[in-house]
Order: sequence, then structure tokens, then C-alpha cells
Amino acid sequence: MICKVVKWDKWISFFSRCLNSKLLTWSVHISRQDNENVFDLKDPVFSLNPPGCENVLPDVCLYADPFLLVKDECLWLFCERMKLRGHGHIVAYKTSDLKQWKFEGVVLEKPFHLSYPNIFEYEGYVYMLPETSEANEVALYKAKDFPHNWEKACVLLSGMPYRDSSVIYHQGMWYLFTNPSDDKLCLFASKNLLSESWKEHPCSPVFTGLAGARGGGNVFKNGNNLYRMGQDDKKSYGRNVAVYMIDLLTESDYHESLVIPELFDNNNKQYQFAGHHFCRVKFKDETLVATDGVIKARFTNRIRIYLRMLAFNIKSRI
Repeated sequence: MICKVVKWDKWISFFSRCLNSKLLTWSVHISRQDNENVFDLKDPVFSLNPPGCENVLPDVCLYADPFLLVKDECLWLFCERMKLRGHGHIVAYKTSDLKQWKFEGVVLEKPFHLSYPNIFEYEGYVYMLPETSEANEVALYKAKDFPHNWEKACVLLSGMPYRDSSVIYHQGMWYLFTNPSDDKLCLFASKNLLSESWKEHPCSPVFTGLAGARGGGNVFKNGNNLYRMGQDDKKSYGRNVAVYMIDLLTESDYHESLVIPELFDNNNKQYQFAGHHFCRVKFKDETLVATDGVIKARFTNRIRIYLRMLAFNIKSRI
């Protein structure tokens, strides 16, 4: 039956596609870091989709947008997981020693695409601000039974496909950075996190252009410095991350300066084709960073995914 469906010329075409394929996959990495160098990148201690071991089967997935949280003496990793046939959802992992990692499963899934699970703790509760652009809103979720059972606590903004949103509390005010489009970064402010009446900042949009508008990780403080990560999408989506220092952030003023134009070295196999995320936390007297990157699947894995896709097509015809 298979011979009737697949002819020799199709097999030749199949192996040609495997040889020439540029099948790419997103991977997530957790690395240690020297405290003296805020943006130092070392070899990972944990990876999802490491080079050569990619989960690029049709029924598996890719990983991106990693965020870290320290809670209950554990380091928690939340990230987007997306099946090749499906939309993104949020999964979680945890570790107490950076050696053994436990998969906590899918923690948040909706009928629409979810990504960028910006997670943080506030007043004893854990909140998540995932990207829900397909729902045309910026929704804040609260964990009822961490890390599972999330309820929508508040809709901060609605009416536009906002992407990759981040919040930070600074000098008595909450600030929300979000992207109504890939080339525009808007800023909103509120005295109350759980408010549905956030006011757009007088300086908003605070950045326009593809060279750093879209969020590339959480806005974070290091000492007296405040940093913002911006995706560099000039050449292609998620090609790199630009680092900006926020020099001034008040209810009426905003100013930032470019610190690092391209954070990731594309000669590094972890970021061979792209990288668009950076998140940094302190855990048990160490500094950990979470990044993501695009790698090319190895030839054997490219054959494997095409064979699975071929088998799927044959099965659907029989």
C-alpha cells in the first residue's frame, strides 16, 4: 500500500529536502553568571531542545520565552511550549539544586496562543502576565494553587493585539511596557497593579522601530540601574536582543540609552540563527539567566521529522 502512495521520485525529493532543509527550532537555556558582569553568558546548566537533541517531531514541540522565579527554596522556569501543529501554552519546571529538574506539566492553556509568561510575586501571591495578543488584551493571572490553577485577576489593557508585556514597580508606581505592534513600544502607568484604568504615559510610545521595540525579557533592576531588553527584528524576527538602560522613569518623563546593540553571539551554537529573550534572577547566592535561541536541527533529526510527517500523510490517505 505504501508503494502505491509514495513513488521513487517522491523519495528522492524527500531526501533532497532533508539535505537542504533549514529546519529551525527554538530552545531554552539556563546558565550561571558572574555577578560582576550583568550580561555575561556561559554554557548552560539546563536546556530544553539542546543542539542535536531537538524535540522536532510533529507531536512534540519547541520552547521559547523563558522566565525565572525563586519561590519556596526552588528555582522555577516558566516558558512557552508550542506544538508544530497547534498553539502555544505555558509549561513549568523546577529545581532545588540546578541538577535535577522536575517537569510540572502544562500550567496554563487557552483556546488561543499563549507565550511570554512574565511571572512575578507580589504581596504573597504569584502573578503571570502572559502574551494573549490573539485575545486582544493584556490579562493578569493569579495562581490559586501555584504553579497550577490560574485565574484571571484583571484585564490591564484591551482592544489591541498587545505583545510581550512586562511590568515593574518603581518609585511608588507600576509601569507596563507593551507592544501594540512589533515596531512600537508603549508605556502605561498605574498606582495599583490590579487596575483596569492604566494611563498611557505622556512619553508613550517610548520607542519606535524594529531595532528594540518588542519586549525581549523582563524589565529588571541591578543595583541602582534599570534595564530593558528589546528584540532586534531588523534583519528577521527575533534575530537578537538589544539592551537598554532606563536612565529616567517617572510619571511624566522617560529616557533610555542603548547599552548593548547585540547581546547574543551568533557564532555560539545556542544562538546560531537567532535569540530573542533574556531573564536574570538571584538564586542561593548565585546569579542565573534564562535565554532562548534558534538552532538548526541535525540531519538525523531532520530525516526523523520528515519521516513522521510522511507517515502521517500516508496514514491519512489510506
